[in-house]
Amino acid sequence: MAKSKLSSLVKLAAKYGPIIYPIVKKMMNKRKSSQIAKNLSKQQ
Repeated sequence: MAKSKLSSLVKLAAKYGPIIYPIVKKMMNKRKSSQIAKNLSKQQ
């Protein structure tokens, strides 16, 4: 049961990973850059 679920998850990840990954990466970069901007404005 668990093994078949895992393999289907892996298939889904292989199918949608390339689509989702850049979006997630972009969101993470935005979050990081906004935190850096906040820190810079605090220092000044």
